[in-house]
Amino acid sequence: MYSASEHIVSFIGFAPADDPQLIVYVAVDNPQGIQFGGVVAAPIVRNIMADALPYLGVEPRKDQIGKEYKLGELPMVNVPNLVGKSVSDLYEDMNMNFQLSASGKGDTVLRQAPEAGQRVQKGSVIRIYLGSDGERAPASEGAD
Repeated sequence: MYSASEHIVSFIGFAPADDPQLIVYVAVDNPQGIQFGGVVAAPIVRNIMADALPYLGVEPRKDQIGKEYKLGELPMVNVPNLVGKSVSDLYEDMNMNFQLSASGKGDTVLRQAPEAGQRVQKGSVIRIYLGSDGERAPASEGAD
């Protein structure tokens, strides 16, 4: 039955482009908010590909053509693991991909948000909670 208010959005992807080893199709029934497959379903396809391709033995290529960004569009970058690092290490190792927002007292990162491995826009803020080496990080907000 047709409905003007309910939609199915989808996205299909395959990789590698010149010798496909994997095809992923994702359909999302009646997504809330934005209703475009490239916005809703494509990130799910990307995550499945990122997990499945290494399992299939398909290695990332170093010689790929990079995306050309349009004015105002920021590239996505992976969040590094900062937990356990000292503040001095952070400022030596950090490049210009992120801004840091620190709270707590101490010289060691006990917790961070967003977590390592997540993809965020270049220039995003990583919140770090500092404490003494060996100290436990306080529970995340909303945790039991």
